[in-house]
Amino acid sequence: MDEKVVRQIVLARYYLHLARGEIRFLNETSTLAAINLLHEALETFLLSIIDTIDAQIKNKTSFEGYLDAIDTKLSEEQLPKRSVLVRFNKIRVAAKHHLVLPDREQTVRFFRDIEEFIERASKIVFDRSFDEIDLIGLIEKDEIQSVLYLALNEYQKEDYFGCLASVRKAMYLEFEKSSDIKKFSDPENSLHKGILSPWSISNAPAYARSNKYIEDHVKTPFDYIVLDHNKQNSKLLEEGIDPQAFWNVWRLTPRVYQFEDSSWIVEKDISTLNDPHQIENARYVLDAAVEILLKIQNRRSTSRYISHQNNFAFLTMKSNNWRIYDKASVDAKSQDVPTEVTFFCGMSLVPSLDQDNEHFWIASHIKKGGPWLSGYVREKDVESSFSPPEGWPDW
Repeated sequence: MDEKVVRQIVLARYYLHLARGEIRFLNETSTLAAINLLHEALETFLLSIIDTIDAQIKNKTSFEGYLDAIDTKLSEEQLPKRSVLVRFNKIRVAAKHHLVLPDREQTVRFFRDIEEFIERASKIVFDRSFDEIDLIGLIEKDEIQSVLYLALNEYQKEDYFGCLASVRKAMYLEFEKSSDIKKFSDPENSLHKGILSPWSISNAPAYARSNKYIEDHVKTPFDYIVLDHNKQNSKLLEEGIDPQAFWNVWRLTPRVYQFEDSSWIVEKDISTLNDPHQIENARYVLDAAVEILLKIQNRRSTSRYISHQNNFAFLTMKSNNWRIYDKASVDAKSQDVPTEVTFFCGMSLVPSLDQDNEHFWIASHIKKGGPWLSGYVREKDVESSFSPPEGWPDW
């Protein structure tokens, strides 16, 4: 569904929620508020239908004009309860402009009729229940969408701590997982810094990507997540997200950690468990997280990159007696290449820094378990270059 339409439906549902709260009291002021909130819910919902079916309306179309435009566009099944809606709108006008209020029973009856209308119309137009339409359904990453729906379900069941934890899982998958330093328990992963090595793809601060840091600072599994706060704030601003909103969610939710087998653990933080504002915090973080994740998704959908298909050449070497350089120069620091390394992945061919008509490949050797090598390889040392073999890499 179109995001604008979903947001309209979410807003209509919120208006209904507010109207339900006012109906509990039904003194003169709350009755007036309930009627106007019901009208806002109804009009917002009708506009979501108009946008969906592309019904034609003018700038100053009347309430009945909305209904006519929709019924004209709906060929098979007309909107239900038209007479009730028209009558409600007349009472709403009288209440708003002349303070002529209906009695309690009539107001409650209108509320139930409008709820029923919205539900039935939702199934006619959207083929879904009104309560099933939400912004979470717009999240494209299945795992993130799944934990957000779990959070929503937990909130509805009044498991507010569970909701907070599930929201944090969604944020973890998007923001924290790439800052997991557990892989650096193996000292080898700190040594190899080539393209696609654990070092190069980690978002954790450089000082935390070592076995020594883990030995000194990791006391619980949650400590494996080390965020680079400056880098995180820059990324959020780049994505058009208020960093304060992100850190609010981060502070109000318990720490979580996902193991390699995809199982989760949640910190039973007493301050979060016993927070007197847990209910409102759960609603806040759920809404805020969905907004943050949608902004990132929408931003990425507008980004354009060169295709990852065939974006490097497969280089085979003339002999085992060659070196890899730190710069495109034969005078740069270099290292011997292990004899078992017989190929490189070349990303680009560049001229030498020495202005000697020689060229170098910007290249890396990437293989599960290592060695991880990256640098500059002389074109003269390359036997041939071609597209990667089918099925490569096989790991």
